[in-house]
Amino acid sequence: MVSLGTPGIAHVVVLALSALLCLGLAAWVRSTTATSGQRWFGVLLAADAVWATTAALSLLVAPPAKTELLVVRGLVQATIPLVWVRFTAAHTRREFSLSKPVHGLLAAGWATSVLALLTNGYHGLYWSSVTLRTGPFPFLELTPGPLLFGTYLYIFGATGLGIHYLAELFTRSRHRSRAAVYVLLVGALVASAPAVVTVLELGPAAGYDYSVYGIGGFAALTALVVFRLGALNVEPVARDVLFDAFDDAVLVFDDRGRLADHNVAAATLWPTLGERDHIGEPLGTALPELAGLLPARPRSSPTGELTLTVEGERRHFSLRVTPVSSGEERVGHTLVLRDVTELVAYRRELEQKNRQLDEFTSTVAHDLRNPLNVADGYARLAVESLAELGLGPTTDSAAADDEREGTGEGSSSVESVDATGSAGSVDPEVLDHLERVGDAHDRMLQIIDDLQTLARTGESVEATEPVDLRRAATDAWANLDTSRATLYVADDATVHADRGRLLSILENLYRNSVRHAGDGVVVEVGAGPGSFFVRDDGPGVPAADRETVFEYGYTTHADGTGLGLPIVRTMAESHGWSVRLDDDEDGACFVFDEVTVEFPDGDEGGDDRGGDGGPGAGRGAAGRGSAGHETTDEGADDAVYRPVDVSTVRTG
Repeated sequence: MVSLGTPGIAHVVVLALSALLCLGLAAWVRSTTATSGQRWFGVLLAADAVWATTAALSLLVAPPAKTELLVVRGLVQATIPLVWVRFTAAHTRREFSLSKPVHGLLAAGWATSVLALLTNGYHGLYWSSVTLRTGPFPFLELTPGPLLFGTYLYIFGATGLGIHYLAELFTRSRHRSRAAVYVLLVGALVASAPAVVTVLELGPAAGYDYSVYGIGGFAALTALVVFRLGALNVEPVARDVLFDAFDDAVLVFDDRGRLADHNVAAATLWPTLGERDHIGEPLGTALPELAGLLPARPRSSPTGELTLTVEGERRHFSLRVTPVSSGEERVGHTLVLRDVTELVAYRRELEQKNRQLDEFTSTVAHDLRNPLNVADGYARLAVESLAELGLGPTTDSAAADDEREGTGEGSSSVESVDATGSAGSVDPEVLDHLERVGDAHDRMLQIIDDLQTLARTGESVEATEPVDLRRAATDAWANLDTSRATLYVADDATVHADRGRLLSILENLYRNSVRHAGDGVVVEVGAGPGSFFVRDDGPGVPAADRETVFEYGYTTHADGTGLGLPIVRTMAESHGWSVRLDDDEDGACFVFDEVTVEFPDGDEGGDDRGGDGGPGAGRGAAGRGSAGHETTDEGADDAVYRPVDVSTVRTG
């Protein structure tokens, strides 16, 4: 241990305090490390602590050890600028890559400095001589060589690059990180000032290297940044980075309608924003193109679309104006413009295709109906012509079939008159064939009607209305020939739907029940929370067919079109509903989920079918063997429905 005197002790104390401060901050940063910038900042502080420690020890030890510490101190001093650049690059969200010329040059400067220091004993180009000075305290004075001046150039260059990164962040910082970046910038200048003092020999001890003494001020200012201003928190910087990374143009205005900020996308959309500073200007001055489209001081949150000419091309943008508040005080608003040109073009193309499809469907339907009607007319004329010639059914023919309107089928004997005038017999299958032709025509016309219905109802329902389910169910029932069936409406409920499409859904399901379940079928309509259902007491759908029942073409009836249930599904989906076949029912039960259903106060419906639930306790009347009874609902929540005349609609 050498005698330092008061000046030397003061120098050692300053270095020791600087080392402790840097070491403490490094430990704290390490314990809260979350980002790359924080990690590199911790490394920087640790390196500063080592640098200050070696400088203090070099004053305390004897001359032989001073030389060895001089090498260690030089290695740390050469490494710190590179770490500083890594920290500032990470903190400002820049990529550090040796492939970048400036970063590659810094790495080359560091490698050259380290190599020159370690091999100085062979060439003497880093320092040519070392002299022991004793006043005002013992220290080693270096006679710098050309490579040491190169190291100084590398150190100042790296320090300047880091300051540039922080200064640029300072100029574009929009949030609370502005003050923090400013303090970091001042700290960097404070850390660099002692190096200038050393080069110009302005310190108390001429020839002594004061470069390390700036880290104390840097660490103190850093402590202010870390503990009070939160500069190393990711939010402010990330917010700035994300703001500029938005593809949408974002403009920020204060409460007086003056431009406060904008992102890169906005400057791309309006190049004048990048050509000169419009910050602080009113909207009409900064962006005259928008002055006529937006109010000067919007107070609400309007949305819409607008069209602008950008670089000679008409572009479409969606517009959203959002107020910005600080607590309860409104301080401004943001205006976000999203380029939706391609979306608008696609929408218009889709609308055009839909119009063409509608026209095509109508044209095809019209063009198909005409020849079908002509063919059907000629078939009827053939039947009438045979009748006029007396070639109709004989008096002892079988009773006419109800569905064939008295034509006779298979058992009738038709007499004819041959060319000589004698009575002859016509094959009884002739009239049957003609009727089958007519039936085929009717079926084709039904298919055309169903296809048109699918085309019309596939579009989404834009607006719904409250529809009384009981009235809709009975109105749909009245539109069909259901004289052999009975309808029960189990619940008083209101369904939010397009009334016309809801009636079509019910009519298709009624028709399906009557056709497949036969005479005496009982159909029930009810509702539960978020759903309603239509079920019958018929034979139901075979288990093997339940997965395909809603597919186009599925039918179990000889003259069915296979489009009834697909129409039901399409109209349900156009409302945003889903429809399923309830597996738990003996008959056919179709449940519509995701429906907005309202009940009278205190009533939740007689049958809860929301979600995946099965039948509720209130099965109503859709059970077998219930036909031919009166309706009773005396004081019970779950009414017992007993039909009377099968042509009568009974409601609960």
